[in-house]
Amino acid sequence: MTRAFRPFNLLIIALICLTFEVLSHRLHGSNIAFSLEFIAFTIGAMMVTAAGYLINGYFDQKIDRINKPGYHFPFNKTKTYGISLVLVAFGLTIGVIFYSIEFTLGFILMPAIVLWLYSASLKRLPLIGNISVAFLSFWLPTGLLLTNESLDLLKSDTFSSQITMLLLVEMFVISLAREIIKDIQDIEGDRIENCNTFPILINEKIAGITASALLTIGALMWFNVLKKNLESLSILNIAFGALTLLFVLGSIVLLWNKKAWKERTKLSSMTIKLSMLFALLTAIFI
Repeated sequence: MTRAFRPFNLLIIALICLTFEVLSHRLHGSNIAFSLEFIAFTIGAMMVTAAGYLINGYFDQKIDRINKPGYHFPFNKTKTYGISLVLVAFGLTIGVIFYSIEFTLGFILMPAIVLWLYSASLKRLPLIGNISVAFLSFWLPTGLLLTNESLDLLKSDTFSSQITMLLLVEMFVISLAREIIKDIQDIEGDRIENCNTFPILINEKIAGITASALLTIGALMWFNVLKKNLESLSILNIAFGALTLLFVLGSIVLLWNKKAWKERTKLSSMTIKLSMLFALLTAIFI
C-alpha cells in the first residue's frame, strides 16, 4: 500500500527542501536554523506530492498492468480521490496558516492542479507532461528561496549563489531527461493505451539521444561550476561532486548498452536518482 505514495521519492522531496533551506542560510551568511515555516513548507510539499503520486497511480492502472506486472494499485476511485483531497487540503491549510494566500495559491494549489492535469491528460502528450514535471521540480525550491527572501542574493558571484543557481537549473534539466527516459521505459503500455508520448512520436532512439544531450548539458554545467570553485571546496564537496558527475555520465552509458530498452532505461533512471542525491549532498555540505 505504501508503494502507491512512493515514500523514497517523498524523502527526496524533503531532502530538496532541506538543501535549499541550507543554501538560503549560506546566501544570507546566517547560522542554519530550521524554522516552523520551513517544516510547514516541507510537510505541505510532501502532502501535495503524495496526492499527485496517488492520482497518477489511479489513472495509470491499465498502463501499469503492462509496464509493472505484479503491481496492483491498492485503492478504488473513491478512496483515491478522498485521500488525495485530504492531502491537498492539509497542504493548503498549512499554506494559509504560515504563508500568504498568493504564496499558497502559487506554490501549493497550482502544483496540485498541475499534477492532477499531468495524471489525467498531460502525460499522454509528447514532452508537455515531461516539461510540466520538470517545471515543478524547479518550482518547489524556488518557492522555498522566495519565502527566505533569497532570490535577489543569487545575483552575487559567491559559490553559494552559483551552486544554488546551478541546482535550480539542474532540477529542471535532469528531471526532464529522466522523465523522457521513463517514457521510453513505459513505451509498451503507453502505446497500447494510445498515449502519444515523445518516444512513441519519434521513436526510442531519438528520445534517448535527446535525454543523453540533456544529461550531457547537466554534467558540463556541474563540472564547470565545481572546477571554477575547486580551491574553496572541501574534500567532502569534491567527493560528492565527483560522484554526482560520475552517476550522470554513468546514466548516459547505461542508456546505450546492448540490453533491451526497458532494462537499460530502468538502470539509467535509477542512476540519475543517485546523481541527484549526491548533488544535493554536495550543496548541503558546502
